[in-house]
Amino acid sequence: MLVSDLVTGASSGLGQFLARQLGATAGTRESLPEILSGGRGFDRIIHCASVSRFDSSLSELTESNIELTDRLLNVSHKRFVFISTIDVYPDRPGNRFDEDFELPDDLNSYRSAYAWSKAMAEKLVLNRAQKPLVLRPTALLDSSYKKLGTALKIVTNQKVRIAKGSVADCVPYRLLYEIIQHSSQPMGIYNVASSKAYPIEQASEDFAFTAGYGEYLYRTPEADVTKLQSLLGRGLATTKAYLDEYQNGLLESR
Repeated sequence: MLVSDLVTGASSGLGQFLARQLGATAGTRESLPEILSGGRGFDRIIHCASVSRFDSSLSELTESNIELTDRLLNVSHKRFVFISTIDVYPDRPGNRFDEDFELPDDLNSYRSAYAWSKAMAEKLVLNRAQKPLVLRPTALLDSSYKKLGTALKIVTNQKVRIAKGSVADCVPYRLLYEIIQHSSQPMGIYNVASSKAYPIEQASEDFAFTAGYGEYLYRTPEADVTKLQSLLGRGLATTKAYLDEYQNGLLESR
């Protein structure tokens, strides 16, 4: 049966990847206004679009991450997939968070305004969407994506803004695609993380990184992925394994 999908954030990154894989309607900055006002419905809305820059104002984050989600929920749909972030969890080393952790409403309870905005958007989705699926991924990677996050900059030996002592976690685009396309049509919240995070200093040693660190200490929240592993029926690879795979794919594409 043919499924009509709308994928937002489809001009780059995960959104572009999913739109191409699914043959979906591409929701971009240019096309979304017409989609939102046109009265068209979709079988699935997969909402990847967001603003995540560290220098974004609270008003910009609210408009782009919360208010856009609110408007998309008014579009007729049968299923709604929301790409959130693992950063909705607090920075508490030694604590492992599962999907039942209750997210507060207070902005000051979050590590960043971006994390707060995604958490508030999550609540809208869970309260109002038809068959909601919320994915909380760590950093995302794919050899076709040109914008490099911290871990990928280490692999390609480019200076990073985070400090020594930071811990990274990465998962590939295809893992989120697999979850979204799972035959059981999962609903609810899923942490999407590797089986083992990667201390940046160890990554630097393994990938011969020499370009230099910044001053921002970042530790990926420790996420329990038991629920995801149960859905998939298998374990997950480590961040190092995913980065090795990325590096091999990058080298093959040259």
